[in-house]
Amino acid sequence: MMPWGGGPNWGGWRGGNWGPMHGGGMPVMMMAMIDTDGSGTISYAEVEAFHRRMFDYLDSNKDGELSPDEIQAMMGGRFGGRR
Repeated sequence: MMPWGGGPNWGGWRGGNWGPMHGGGMPVMMMAMIDTDGSGTISYAEVEAFHRRMFDYLDSNKDGELSPDEIQAMMGGRFGGRR
């Protein structure tokens, strides 16, 4: 499971298949990842918690900062730069 929560099938999204983002599935996926209390709405606290989980996941050396290498690792090296 990814660090931001949710399960293997968020409204048609199945791990690794990002197709629904281009077909209208993005809002459903975002709700599933962020709406942790299942209220059907997203609170400010849920958005903060989501960002904290993402940051902690990306901060591979747990120093409280994201380096260019950590960000590039998240992007899969797609945006150039040194490896």
